[in-house]
Amino acid sequence: MIGYLSLARETFDVEFAQSKFKQAKGLLESITSEIIGFDQLITNDEIAKEALDFFKSNECEKVFLFQTTFTDAKFILNFSKIFFLNNLLFLSLYSNDIASLLLLNFLV
Repeated sequence: MIGYLSLARETFDVEFAQSKFKQAKGLLESITSEIIGFDQLITNDEIAKEALDFFKSNECEKVFLFQTTFTDAKFILNFSKIFFLNNLLFLSLYSNDIASLLLLNFLV
């Protein structure tokens, strides 16, 4: 099973983040039906805990982590402590509005 989740920050363009997450999830769904994911943008510690609990209950061989806005590494570090980092596939998306300001802050 392939998992997916998405990180965003509430102080950035959440509407943009939602649209990019929807597109990325749609692409995965077009490739395979063997996917399961956490469908809420992870924007705070409470939602992050829910996502961790979700993946503890739903084992995945690989997990796509969509970084849809600038984020810090806190969730990624916590997630990788529980799940092997080599099972995480990072896809970072950026908005043209902030790309020139934050390009160096994205995982690539």
